[in-house]
Amino acid sequence: MALIRRRDFKAWYRMMEPIANRKGDILLEFIHLANEEAIKPRMHSPLVASLVVAEYEGKLLLVFSRKRQQWELPSGRIEAGESPRDCAIRELFEESGQSVNTLDFVGLAKVRVAAQYHEKVIASFSALTGTEPGRL
Repeated sequence: MALIRRRDFKAWYRMMEPIANRKGDILLEFIHLANEEAIKPRMHSPLVASLVVAEYEGKLLLVFSRKRQQWELPSGRIEAGESPRDCAIRELFEESGQSVNTLDFVGLAKVRVAAQYHEKVIASFSALTGTEPGRL
């Protein structure tokens, strides 16, 4: 688990166009939405996962994926019958041990998956954590 300064992340994010991972998956767009109720009318691709941008004292929380050998935001697949919000809460806890009282919906990330050449949508949330990571 690691923390990076929020301003460093924002600067990095603005410089990267297009944003792609090692597999060639590409972030097509980020759709800012006021609330989760607006998700359904915007859906043209399957909503398959949730991610959390968690902040502690102005720094962003990253977790290390042993499978992919890289640092990333806490995220994961939405399980059957699970809401995007519940998925985000579960994944944040499973991957970092962090619990949050407040989780704000930010919008949807639309991604083109290179291997199957299809699009998927990821629900995005932001949170403030109350415990310093690594000191639980």
